[in-house]
Amino acid sequence: MKLKSLKTNRALVIKAILVSLFLVAGFQNCSKVNVSDIAIPSVAPVEATGAVTEVVYGPLKIGNSDGFVCSAFGSITVPSEKSGLKTELRYLSSLSTLSKTEKDNTLSTEYFNDQNSNFIKAPETLYLSDVNVTGRSFSAGFTSADGRLLKDNQGATLFEYFGLKMESVLKLGANDTEGYYELSTISDDGTVLQIKENDQWVDLISNDGLHSNKMGCANKKIYFDKTTRVPIRIYYNQGPRLSIANVLLWNYRGKGLAVTSDLVSDENINKYCGKSSYQYYWSESTSAPGPWITSVFAANWKVLAQDNFLLPDNEVNPCAYSKYDLQPVVSAEINAEKSYTINLKSVDSTILTAKLYQIQDTQNKILIKSINQNEEFSHDFEIGKLDGKFKYQLEVSLELPTKKLKVLRVYNLSFQAI
Repeated sequence: MKLKSLKTNRALVIKAILVSLFLVAGFQNCSKVNVSDIAIPSVAPVEATGAVTEVVYGPLKIGNSDGFVCSAFGSITVPSEKSGLKTELRYLSSLSTLSKTEKDNTLSTEYFNDQNSNFIKAPETLYLSDVNVTGRSFSAGFTSADGRLLKDNQGATLFEYFGLKMESVLKLGANDTEGYYELSTISDDGTVLQIKENDQWVDLISNDGLHSNKMGCANKKIYFDKTTRVPIRIYYNQGPRLSIANVLLWNYRGKGLAVTSDLVSDENINKYCGKSSYQYYWSESTSAPGPWITSVFAANWKVLAQDNFLLPDNEVNPCAYSKYDLQPVVSAEINAEKSYTINLKSVDSTILTAKLYQIQDTQNKILIKSINQNEEFSHDFEIGKLDGKFKYQLEVSLELPTKKLKVLRVYNLSFQAI
């Protein structure tokens, strides 16, 4: 039995060497090829006994991917190509061994701790038009732009134990008055709102943890004029099924820090700060407004409108950019060591950045390579060797110099065994 195994392993090793020599010779005279024609090896791990398994080759396929979700909590309208909140979705692994108590005590910010293996980064990016998810039942899950229902790492619909990190820039809308504003969130479960000050992210609202609809208020007021731009992050945590809520509000406080006589008093403004209820904000069964949310609006709190949000870094909302739907020419070079370089070229846009993610078997999305170069129309993105066991996702950010916009393109990279 041992002699037969030794012969088999020796034959596999020889076969792998011959295949490799053949591929090296074949690539010497055609270094640049179309991406869809590239063959990348998938090498199985070496077994503990020292036996070498057979090398399997398959073509690398690169295809367009929507890679984003537009209607995360219902229908969406986008007032401009620059508006919205760019949102990262992470969820608790269904293979996690955390107890229910440990799951329920998860904070919104903890989902985005890269050192915690219990949380998985979803491949898709969500684009929200505002933060106005009133209290409701949530069991339908998220649907991507290409019609796929987002699943967790065991194939179940994702509607509990997930976190969102929403990034945007706050500004006044066309009809908003210049002056000081106080912000608040009402959420089920936790939220944390951060603003960027002196290049540092600091907490403005701490409304985190597992709770029913709860109002959290800012620790200070912010002055806005027509030119003010305030970078924000909102972390949101949905714990156990099924109720959710996440609403961002603000209250105009006047031209100065002191409350003027024609405005609502601080006592009435902050009457419900820190208070939680399943029924008094919105009805859990019908989502109808309850007495507390009615009082909140009577105290001059208003939900921020869609034109109060700008995407960071002049990015374009992919849910609205069909007329800016640019696509670079994507090709690749391969060398004898099976190391790859992706070539990105554009005509009327400038490629600024590219990021390569590995999509693991658990659906976890891990950044493995990125470039951020000077503005050019052509880039060589050296990605090295890839493991054919996994799928990959390539994100390319394009800038339109004349419009000062950025457009996101997403590509799926996959391997097909032969």
